[in-house]
Amino acid sequence: MASIALVLALFGGGFYALTADDDGDETSTAPGEAKLALTINPSEGTDGQNVTISVTGANDTAATVTYDNGDLSDQMTLANGAGSVTHVFNKAGSDIVNITVTAGGQTATGRFKFVDPNAPVQPTITLEPSSGPPGTKGDIVVTGDKSASVTLKFDGVAGNAGKTDADGEYTYENYAYQGDPGSTVTVTAQTGAGPSAPIATAVFTITDGAEDAEEVLVSLSPAEGPSNTKSKITVTGRPDSAVTLTIDGKTEDGSPEKLQRTGKTNSKGVWTVDHIFVGPAPDDVVVTAQIGEGVDAPTGEAIFKITEATISAGPFIFVSSFQVATDPAKHAGPIGMPNETELVVRIGSIFIDGEAPFVPVSGELSPDGTFDVSAKGTVAGFDDITVRFVGTLAATTLTGQYIMGVDGGLPTGEPIVYDVSGELAGQAPADEAPDFEAFYQDFNNAQTSGDVNALLAALHPAVIEVFGEPACTAYLERIVNPDVRVAYVDQLSDAESWLFEGADQEVTVEDAYTLEVAITVGDADPVVQETHLAVADGELAWFTQCDQQ
Repeated sequence: MASIALVLALFGGGFYALTADDDGDETSTAPGEAKLALTINPSEGTDGQNVTISVTGANDTAATVTYDNGDLSDQMTLANGAGSVTHVFNKAGSDIVNITVTAGGQTATGRFKFVDPNAPVQPTITLEPSSGPPGTKGDIVVTGDKSASVTLKFDGVAGNAGKTDADGEYTYENYAYQGDPGSTVTVTAQTGAGPSAPIATAVFTITDGAEDAEEVLVSLSPAEGPSNTKSKITVTGRPDSAVTLTIDGKTEDGSPEKLQRTGKTNSKGVWTVDHIFVGPAPDDVVVTAQIGEGVDAPTGEAIFKITEATISAGPFIFVSSFQVATDPAKHAGPIGMPNETELVVRIGSIFIDGEAPFVPVSGELSPDGTFDVSAKGTVAGFDDITVRFVGTLAATTLTGQYIMGVDGGLPTGEPIVYDVSGELAGQAPADEAPDFEAFYQDFNNAQTSGDVNALLAALHPAVIEVFGEPACTAYLERIVNPDVRVAYVDQLSDAESWLFEGADQEVTVEDAYTLEVAITVGDADPVVQETHLAVADGELAWFTQCDQQ
């Protein structure tokens, strides 16, 4: 490295120079002599580190290397004033070992530093860009320890959390900076946890050049709940405009996961979509909605808080007692509800199932474990009877009231009310989900080969019932496309009842699954959307609207 002269003085008609390299190594030379230079490689390391110590510019055939940590000195053989020796440094005291090389009256000094192999890497943070008008979007790139948690703050307010990848890098994309022109936004990135976790800081400068960003509102209902909670996301902004929704969260095992969904606001500027939030608890999932396209498109943000679940998703068996609370019309006998039965509970949202005469119910589960869910089913031979279950789910108990005939559908119009008290008995065997990936592989093969008969055979009978086979055959012949690919992304629900709606007819479909799929046409980017498959005659079947033009 270049040397910086510290002292230069006249000395006997010549000169004597004492210099220091950029890395702190010092060298002394006498008048007219070549400079003795010392190199230490590496200059930092861990206990037991092998280090190569090299010199050049010596005026002798040998050099002595000494260490101030008590290690024995090394003798170095020189050729043409240069040579090297390898030394193993074992930590016994100070983190710094001072090294001195002497050759022919010349000396050079340097040092070796012990470092903690477990010490966290000091992170760096890069803003791309680092300035712009209000509403400017940019990426924030953090580098540090591999697979380390990252916490971003904006002017001291927590705004995002993530994790570095196997290369020690994490990128938070499209953050929109806000503020008055001339102000700044201080961005800090902490890698790891705890008060001693290293922090890096960068500053974004707000410049002139743009008006305040158009407002985009994002609301969540509910806005918190355990992993697998279903929430309705509502985006409000510019009417009749494309919406890009980014959900920046984690998988169940804590790995960063960023999902995108697309849609369009209606004439009133509103777009809604259901999403099942998953991830470890507690955690904040950032939901960002962008309306329109381009770097200046307005955005809005909301946070879904993943809380500790009362129990895991299950399914779990609760041995439950049913005691008649009120029964003015004497329904208990005809219904025949046993005094004790097993209820199977799945949560996220909540689904409670049991043997007849119990009618399964499902709906939203509040973060505090309370629920108020209902359904329709057959009770004592009467169809479409509304039942309601109001109660509380805790870690080991299920309590509440189960009401049959809420809408007055039973004879005399009076309902029967049961007090329910259940205790956790263990985990129920999990239902084996159908192979959605295999279904879409067969679907794509049929598209590629133009096999309309295969696509027709895979339609759910409800589609044929609503539109008729001739209309569906003509429709499939018209739309079959070898460039279309459908890929399974995620399962959003367990098997449940679902209402398939045609133009003039509705059909209730049992054993239907709500899924997310990614649809790709040619070389275009994939589009993620919600769809349904259902089991019919033991096989998965799909749905479409055969009257589309």
